[in-house]
Amino acid sequence: MSDVRWSTGIMKCTHLSVAALLGLTLALTGCQAVAPGSQPAGSDDIATAASATTTASADIVLDLPLASNEVAVDPGKGTIWLATVQPVGKDTLWAVDMHTGDVRNFDLPDADYNGYTTHIRAGEDGAVWVSLPYELVRLDPETGKLTSVQFAEKVDGALPGALDAGSTLPGTWLSAVLPDEAGVLVARNNVPYLTQVNADMTVSRGADAGDGYAGAADLARGEDGTIYLLPPMDDPSGAVSILGGSTIPGTQDLAPQRLFVDGSTVSMLSADGTTTVISDTDHHAGAHELWTRTNAAGTQVQYDAAAGTLVRRAADGSQQELQLEHRTGVTSGGGIDPETGKQRVEDSTVTVPDRVTDFVVAEDGTVWFLRHDGTQLARWNP
Repeated sequence: MSDVRWSTGIMKCTHLSVAALLGLTLALTGCQAVAPGSQPAGSDDIATAASATTTASADIVLDLPLASNEVAVDPGKGTIWLATVQPVGKDTLWAVDMHTGDVRNFDLPDADYNGYTTHIRAGEDGAVWVSLPYELVRLDPETGKLTSVQFAEKVDGALPGALDAGSTLPGTWLSAVLPDEAGVLVARNNVPYLTQVNADMTVSRGADAGDGYAGAADLARGEDGTIYLLPPMDDPSGAVSILGGSTIPGTQDLAPQRLFVDGSTVSMLSADGTTTVISDTDHHAGAHELWTRTNAAGTQVQYDAAAGTLVRRAADGSQQELQLEHRTGVTSGGGIDPETGKQRVEDSTVTVPDRVTDFVVAEDGTVWFLRHDGTQLARWNP
């Protein structure tokens, strides 16, 4: 966590990525920027997919000015939402029409950090919620009006030493959000209970989460209403908690990064792109699987990070495979330099598949995915 600087409990991140958490830094080369809604010169596609009967391509819809870690979808309006947050400069909420590809954007409050822990969620009423370290923003898509509520660092009932700058993860910043009928539930770092924020931005204390889940890294709700909590980012166990119930032992070698719901299951997503499925009925951790999302029509898409592929399987059994482009990078693994105390960077290079940081499957089977370490939104048509 050497890339994170803390000041009086406020997170000031200069750079923190999944690759940094794994001890691998890729200095990527040969990447060509494109304007929103356009493609690189000389190439309309970023990859090609083919099966025995059909051929499809993926194209860049939006070239972001910096990385976005996840996407939210409002299926009722067919809109994809993304947020880009940076230490210096304008923070932006992006809206992409899934039918036309048209792009709108809204200015977010200045957060003064790199957005690593920012979550974006679409609520049941169509509102879009964006979490910043000490502020929660709500957008009304009908009016375009932004409202927000700010949170004080000092919190009643926080863990001892919550604001101690010498602790592993100081501060009481917002760590996760989960929409509900009233608004959203919020988890806060070093706070052992959830906070309820209503649509009118009133705030109240919610259910107890327990000391071990003070600062849950993510929240998810299963089809049966069960709420799952992912342990804080400094907890490598991967043991998921059921709110008000038991704990599911972790089975991952790498600490999970996110929870997501796919049909009747909840899955823990690891940094390596694999998932561990948790049954929504008997609540146990299953075997490692590929990251899978399924739409209402039964079209299933799996992401294989190791192979660098997206595979789409339609309900009729037809299948397509999208091979992502490969990129050349420099590995970091030369040990610690005793003079500087920093990691040495060797001159060796590696070729790796482009990484997908999030994806969704639209009703018509179109796959929208964040690629290029979250800096480009791409579309793979059926």
